[in-house]
Amino acid sequence: MLSVLLISIALFGTATAVVITYRRIIKELVDKRSATYSNRPASYVSHDLMTSEDHLLVMQYGQQWWSFRKIIHQYFMESMVERHHVEIQNAEAVQMLRDMCVRPDQHMRHPKRFSNSIIMS
Repeated sequence: MLSVLLISIALFGTATAVVITYRRIIKELVDKRSATYSNRPASYVSHDLMTSEDHLLVMQYGQQWWSFRKIIHQYFMESMVERHHVEIQNAEAVQMLRDMCVRPDQHMRHPKRFSNSIIMS
């Protein structure tokens, strides 16, 4: 039986996708060499104009990125989500149902308020 570890696929002319099927190679790339492969592509607009390179989504991989990630991860762990975020979502759902009963003529507005409240909380 022939075992294929690496597959290269040409996409749309100039792009190439690589499929890795061997777990040890994947673990090496993800765990041990993540600093090499996890950087965001350089972008003048997102890095320099909009965020000054201090936003987690566009920040280059490194010590500052790890510090930001550690702080943010505290609030999005499964236990925190179950303890705090679900309560907020349930309260907002009850509020939306109340709004639907009180002001059914504004039925398009209530889901917008609901989703905005969830996002901003």
